[in-house]
Order: sequence, then structure tokens, then C-alpha cells
Amino acid sequence: MASTSLCALCATPLGAAGETCGRCGARPVHYWVRVLCEFQCRGCGHWAPLNYLDLDGSVLCQHCGLEQVFSNSSWQEALEFAQAVGDLAGGPDGRWPHSVVSIGLDNPFAAVGSPKRPEAVHAQSGSITEDGLQIPKTLRIKAAPEHPRDPETGQPLTFQLLAPWELRSTAPASGRTRTYKAAKPNLPWVEPVAAIVSEEYRSDQLTANVGQSPTGVAILQCPSCGGTLRPEPGCRAIDCSFCHARCRIPERLRYVIRSPNVAAEPWWILFSGPSDLRKRLEAGEETDAGNGADKARKNAPKVVREASLIEEPSVTDRRLYWLMTIVVCAAAWLVSTFWAGSLVE
Repeated sequence: MASTSLCALCATPLGAAGETCGRCGARPVHYWVRVLCEFQCRGCGHWAPLNYLDLDGSVLCQHCGLEQVFSNSSWQEALEFAQAVGDLAGGPDGRWPHSVVSIGLDNPFAAVGSPKRPEAVHAQSGSITEDGLQIPKTLRIKAAPEHPRDPETGQPLTFQLLAPWELRSTAPASGRTRTYKAAKPNLPWVEPVAAIVSEEYRSDQLTANVGQSPTGVAILQCPSCGGTLRPEPGCRAIDCSFCHARCRIPERLRYVIRSPNVAAEPWWILFSGPSDLRKRLEAGEETDAGNGADKARKNAPKVVREASLIEEPSVTDRRLYWLMTIVVCAAAWLVSTFWAGSLVE
């Protein structure tokens, strides 16, 4: 699988998951996860896309334009799920096998990334009460271990981490670069996130503004010259026809142009370090990860790696074993002979 065989930064093939890159020297702490997120609108009932990590406490439905309260606890649950998929996918023990304890029997994501199960899905349900408001939890996320690729050639992109939550990508064939930057929130549960690749976080383009035409109709304007932008429905960026500046259309303004393409788009999260689910599985704690056949096998005993705990028997031990075997067999023969003779008499 691409996510476990490529360096997360320079995209060099690695011999094994968790191996230090021989080209750029990057430590095997980072790994990419592709996610696809959406939520169910409380107004129109449609599934609306969540194409970036929207942590301001509200989300906008791209179908009906309704702004609605959204709990950040839904994002916390989604990030923990995505990190667990990236960490545990690709084999019984995932990315970092423990030296003593195997979690293969409990790992709900061992087969994720294979042709039979390319991704894992988690659908939230129920509601949560915050500040007296009951907020439904309807976030649905699909996650897969996958390295970001050039959409034109399909080749893996290379990356340079510039700062926390800031990085530059380079397409190997064309040399085209893009930069992504987001403000890192002061929340403990986002610490495993090192960077995010999403069109919403493009920092190498200007961000279009929303304004009003003389007739009061909402329009998009170039932030450089103030000229009116007339993008085609569904486009993510446009060149200003006046000053030729490249302008990005932010997610919340796409509703202004009534884009018919409101399906969720993939974006990528660069995680760092083992997931909380791995730590719980290695500690023997019960979990509710996965669903259906993928639920953790709660009653299965932990498998201990024999090579690390069981010593090879010595020559003396083997001799004693065979001597005791001979003695037991001889005693059994004598008893059976005596019993047979007594029956004859």
C-alpha cells in the first residue's frame, strides 16, 4: 500500500513501514491519511461536504445555505478514528508492532488499504449537549492510508514541512509547488496532526471576497483590485479578468455561486506518532473500534510473541525430558503387565 511504503515527506519507497528514509533522513513518525467527510444538514436533510477541518463551532450546508451549530467533539472523534486507521492499517500489528504484545486479534483496521477493503467508514450518531443546546452528531468519515498524489500524473507528491501546520508540496514531473497553511488550534486532541492538505488551506493564492452588486445581489470580488469575479459553477479558483491575480474561492463562499458539485472532496491529514487506539489495544483495554465483523474481539487472549519470552530449552533440559518420558512409559508398562497377569489368575 502506498501509505506504508513511501516516505511521508520525500515519497521515496521504503523497505518496511516504520523505516527511516534513506534519502531525506526523515524519522518514521509521520504518515498520511486520506479522509472524506460530510454531515447531515438539519434543515434540508441532505449530506453536505466538510472539505476541511472547520473548528469554529458551526458549519454551512452547501445545499441550502443553512448555518448550523456543530460540536468540535465530532471532529475529535473523527480525528481519532482517522489516526487509528493510518496507524493500524496494513497488517495485523499495523505500523509499529510491539516487541512483546501482538494486537493482531484485536486490530479492527488490519485489512484497511487492501483491494478488498480500501477504506474504513465511521458514522456518528446520537447527540451531545453543550451550553444547554442539544447538538446532533451526524459526521460521517471515510479514511484510508494514502499518500497525496499529483492529480495530473498520479505520481506521489513530495513535501517540505515549513512550520507547524504549514508545508509545501512539489509535483515531481512538472516541479509545480503549492503551499498549505492553517492556524493550529490550541486543543490537545489536535496535537497528533502535523499538517493538512486541503484546497481550503492553500496559502499560495489570494482569497476571494464576497460583496454586493448595485442591485444587491451577492457577488465574488478580487481581493487585489476589487473587480468582480465570475467563476464557473464548481470551480475552486479563478484568475481575475482585471489584474490577473489567482483567487481561491473559499468553501463558505461556494454557496454564493450555487455550485452544483456539492459532493465531499478528499483531503489529507499528516499524522505523527502512534494512535490512542493502539495504546489501548496494547494495554488490553476493551474498545468499540470498527463495526460488524471489524469489532475488536474483546474476549480474545493477548498473543505474546514467543521469541521474546520463551527461552530455548538447554541440552540438560532435553535429556531430563526424555529420561522422565522413559520412566513414565516403563512404569505404565509394568502396571499394565501386572494388571493383565492378575486377570489371568
